[in-house]
Amino acid sequence: MPASFEANQRRDLLEAIESNGMMVSKQSLIDEPNAAFLSYILNSESGKSTLQIPDHYQPNVLVFDFGAGTCDISILEVGKDNHGMYSKNIAISKFEKLGGDNIDKLIAVDVLLPQLLSGSGFAADDFLTREMNEHIIPSLMPSAERLKIQISEAVKLQLDARSLPDVANSEEVISIGKPVSIDTTKGNLSIEEPTLTFKEFAKINNVFTNQNTNLPAKRVEGELEFPTVFMPIKSALKKANRTKNDIDFVLFIGGSSKNPFIQNSVSSYFNESNILVPDDLQAHVSVGAAIHSLVFNGFDKNIISPITSEAVMLITKDGYHERIEPIVSAGTVMPSDVIVIDNLSPQRDGQEVIELPICVGSNDKILHNIKIHKPDGGFSTLDKVKLELEINSDKVLLIRATAGTQKVMAEPMQPFSNSALSTKERIQKRAERDFNLECEKNGGEPTYEDLLNLYNAYVKVGHAFKAAETMEQIEQQFPGRGNLNNIGLYYSQAGKKKKAIDFYEKGLEKQPNATIAFNLASEYKFSDRKKYKEYLEKAHEIDPEDNVANYNLAKEYKSEGKTEEADQLFKKAFDNWKEKFDTNQMNEWDYSWFASCAQEMGKRDYAQHILDSKPQNRFEGAYNEENLTEITRQEGLQKQ
Repeated sequence: MPASFEANQRRDLLEAIESNGMMVSKQSLIDEPNAAFLSYILNSESGKSTLQIPDHYQPNVLVFDFGAGTCDISILEVGKDNHGMYSKNIAISKFEKLGGDNIDKLIAVDVLLPQLLSGSGFAADDFLTREMNEHIIPSLMPSAERLKIQISEAVKLQLDARSLPDVANSEEVISIGKPVSIDTTKGNLSIEEPTLTFKEFAKINNVFTNQNTNLPAKRVEGELEFPTVFMPIKSALKKANRTKNDIDFVLFIGGSSKNPFIQNSVSSYFNESNILVPDDLQAHVSVGAAIHSLVFNGFDKNIISPITSEAVMLITKDGYHERIEPIVSAGTVMPSDVIVIDNLSPQRDGQEVIELPICVGSNDKILHNIKIHKPDGGFSTLDKVKLELEINSDKVLLIRATAGTQKVMAEPMQPFSNSALSTKERIQKRAERDFNLECEKNGGEPTYEDLLNLYNAYVKVGHAFKAAETMEQIEQQFPGRGNLNNIGLYYSQAGKKKKAIDFYEKGLEKQPNATIAFNLASEYKFSDRKKYKEYLEKAHEIDPEDNVANYNLAKEYKSEGKTEEADQLFKKAFDNWKEKFDTNQMNEWDYSWFASCAQEMGKRDYAQHILDSKPQNRFEGAYNEENLTEITRQEGLQKQ
């Protein structure tokens, strides 16, 4: 017999679910895959499902919740005891960049976009990615979704157990039967009749069902990512310390699980599991959430206790090396007990600031950097640093830090509510958010200052392509205020050689200088030695004192056997750089060039001295490693 609630409890639950007067607290919320499982269990009592729970065996159930915008995986252990059914959540994995919308988007990018550009004379590179991502691709997605649904329904009609029908990989064409027209900065582009073949759709789905990669497929200069569904599946299995053969049941939930290609691939992967596909894949989450809310609010009980999806960690120092220590393990039941860590200390006497960087998942995803200050004399290495932390029922992480007599209550953190971002991603997202807000204030149009701030943020985080595009947009909207050399430089760094050359040539024509001429020469170094030398000589002609141009032209002369000319330019560049070096006027890029020049002149020890003298610039925005704490015992963090 399937496990269930007692009959009178079930009746009360159903009556309560149908009522509308219940107040729902945050604490009564539940992860969606777990809510779906509760609803499915309730249906099993009515004979509407095939989930059977034996008396002396605890099956593992993997809930595959694939919706429009998320792919959530939950693994539960279920069983029966004297009180009826029980369930225990042992792992959860959330991917908020993976859902049915991503399939629509990839159809739009890989299939419909080429149809749109066909015959127009334009290529995708002719459009700024902002226009592509925010206007062109979204305009194609409704057609992509309709094509996806039509093919999915056609395949589903012929689906046989875990095998796809022959039509699934055929050249048969599906069309939505009406044109699509999009107004762009290059004019109006249109598709007379958007089409998609079954084979093309199968290829799209192969991107999302690739079992052999942990890296998402990328499109549009890496801006669009398309992860495989097996990334969250394997992540959940790893967290649960289970293999795929340990899973007894796989329950499909969510509208995008209707996709027969996704369903077939996941079912084939769990080839020893019982596959559960409800008649209604979309209603179970809301029903299960209502059940959980009633039990929590009415009986003060969690049917399935939520757990942490990722580990929360602290970054500390061990001698010269940083180390990352888990302070809350993945899979910790929420609300948690209070955890006390009291074997931390400052690194040195007189340390005026103690930093306690808290991260989730990995050390590049900083949640918060707790800082404790003691400006008058600083801390002693004998001062004990203590952390007290807990996760409450609202999934909020609360931390209090103490160092000597100084106490700090950290701002509440929600490490499991959204995808964790790296420090650089946070800076980029914040800059993009601020940019969009400022544009809204200005009627949708960015000001020069807005674009310049966004450009500087992209430069800071090392996003060369976006930096180039943003500076190009400055030049388009505010002619003469864009830096043509920098546009070329960042396009070059992003691997866009053709666009880099185009902007370098425009810059050299508009305002000739040695830097642009040298950068243009560099684009031809390995493809056209004649042009390479021509532009090096152009740079030297424009500015005979330019060190980089002189050094590289000297190398070119040396390769041609022009020893005297080469030696003169090497010495000139070396003497100029040495003067800058001795007077502390070096630019960041000067150090490597100067060291190479010294090496070329046989001054190897001096070249190493130059490199050793280069300031080590740390990326700002994370933490200062000099202010980290040390663990005072060899065995690692001590938790109480």
